[in-house]
Amino acid sequence: MLDGSISPERNYNFDYIQVPILAKIYLSTNFSLDMAPSFNFLVHDEQTYTNINNGEVSFDGNGKSFEFSLGIGATYKFMDNFFGNIRYMRGLTDTFDFELEESNSNVFQIGIGYLFK
Repeated sequence: MLDGSISPERNYNFDYIQVPILAKIYLSTNFSLDMAPSFNFLVHDEQTYTNINNGEVSFDGNGKSFEFSLGIGATYKFMDNFFGNIRYMRGLTDTFDFELEESNSNVFQIGIGYLFK
């Protein structure tokens, strides 16, 4: 800025419980494409503002209690019971309760797992 002031930095932290309904399309015995709508319930949210004059201030955020998203990904089963997956989830509803700016979540997930038979 021209006047030498530093604008504050905003950070948002949202903790959700995700409930996806996963559909798998098997392209081979070990490889599948995954698609999922996900129903996400907000457990905790926090906003942190930081600027050079006031330091850091944290408080409860204004996140919506429910979010709906869609995801796409892939799963690969290696060995007998181990698998790895990768998934991208895109929020379709606004993240905040207020309408000052449009905001949606974007989540990239990588996982490994064990299949119990």
